[in-house]
Amino acid sequence: MNPLIMKGRRQNGGQKRQQRRRPVSLNAREGTYVAAFNFDAETEMVKHASFARMGIDSSKGIVVRDLWSGQEWRIDPADDEHRIDLAPAKSKLLLFKHA
Repeated sequence: MNPLIMKGRRQNGGQKRQQRRRPVSLNAREGTYVAAFNFDAETEMVKHASFARMGIDSSKGIVVRDLWSGQEWRIDPADDEHRIDLAPAKSKLLLFKHA
């Protein structure tokens, strides 16, 4: 195995690994679960969850539940994505359901 890979470094000058820009989603009977991660310990991050990319029909509105806090809110039917704000070294697990 390449010794640079074993040390966790990249061969492109040691540049920081590009984080996954899109949240991860899973469609289930209850709705669509979305997980978003910020692996950076110092910088806040914003991710955008596209309803079309996740296979969600948002034409009648969406209810979102933050599964860590229990908080719920509605998303307007005109919106085509949801903004996810992540503090440094934090994650969010959301459930998107039809309104």
